[in-house]
Amino acid sequence: MGVAVPLPKRTLSQNAIFHALCGDIAKSGKEWAGCQRTAKEWKTLLISAHATATGLEADVVIGLEGEMVEIRESSASMSVERSTSLIEYTIAWAVMNGIKIRDPR
Repeated sequence: MGVAVPLPKRTLSQNAIFHALCGDIAKSGKEWAGCQRTAKEWKTLLISAHATATGLEADVVIGLEGEMVEIRESSASMSVERSTSLIEYTIAWAVMNGIKIRDPR
């Protein structure tokens, strides 16, 4: 029986690109749930949407103080391949929503 080799984790470049995309979406003035959102909030929304779109489960639980908390995958532990998919999803979502994004490379 072979030993599973872990996939390489996302690169610093992928991390920078995704965060730049989140920043562009936040700066666009696009609202979600009636409010403009910060880049950090867009990051959470996009990771959750990407997970759902690609068939991963997310769990919403009652938090320690009675708040709703989504337990979702972490972008920091994504593989290079998964991070590429997240970036592609984010670009497609932005384009479909009329958001101009700068070339994050």
